[in-house]
Amino acid sequence: ELSRGQRAQAVVGLALAQSPDLLMLDDPTLGLDPLARRSVVQAVLALARDAGTTVLIATHEIADVERLADEILLLSRGRVATPAQDIESFVGDARAVTVETDVAIDALRSVEAALYLWPRRAKVEVIFSGDEAAISRGYDQLVERAGERAVVSEPRAVSLEEVTLAWLARDSEEADSH
Repeated sequence: ELSRGQRAQAVVGLALAQSPDLLMLDDPTLGLDPLARRSVVQAVLALARDAGTTVLIATHEIADVERLADEILLLSRGRVATPAQDIESFVGDARAVTVETDVAIDALRSVEAALYLWPRRAKVEVIFSGDEAAISRGYDQLVERAGERAVVSEPRAVSLEEVTLAWLARDSEEADSH
């Protein structure tokens, strides 16, 4: 007679009670309300911190990844889409730029370090990934290709969600094109 959230908390609690060296969880917060999700995340964090347990989590909840993970590895269509790396590097090596231009999006796709281009109403958001030099070269190429009437924002930091979705969208498009 337990709710879905109570069942999830009970199952995670049983796993945590074993104090394992390695705990593998598959979407432990799927379908939970925000308070139940936070409770499960806090319990997993406490185990990792207090017992030194290594936790491997497969999840679609990016907010949980931000709270729980030190490292991230993206899987798409059953294969590795990005190498494992610490979250700070994964996010820190990305920037976003908004472009207002009448140039076709296809003309902008091959810009260096452009990870993914998100069409917006009258704009295109470009997510760059790479070191500062590659992003700078890509930005310069983008400004040139967008045309003199284009309005191109300065590069800004991105969220974990933005860069994750850009990697997954790119991987999905590449897989669909083959």
